Amino acid sequence: MISAFSKRLDKCQRNYSVTDKELLGLVKGIENYRHYLLGRPFTLRTDHRALTYLWEAKNPVGRLLRWSLKLSEYDFKVEYIKGDDHIADGFSRIYQEEDNIYALEGKI
Repeated sequence: MISAFSKRLDKCQRNYSVTDKELLGLVKGIENYRHYLLGRPFTLRTDHRALTYLWEAKNPVGRLLRWSLKLSEYDFKVEYIKGDDHIADGFSRIYQEEDNIYALEGKI
């Protein structure tokens, strides 16, 4: 299966650490494809090395604890892949020109 998923961060989420943003993306992506992934083993490949160590936290707290509980129902492993070798990462590096908004003023 080839698919893409995207979500805009809200105001609070923009203040998350890079690792928390990556983990939020992981959680939301897995939740989005829940009907395909639940009950099936799968491998999650990431270019964010810290995600490979998060499951080893002895006493997770806060967001990490909540997200760990959400993900505990899935059977998956996390593999690190160097960013340059991570093909799927091309989506996040697509250049987008800013939208230009033009306004005209006049009498009708």
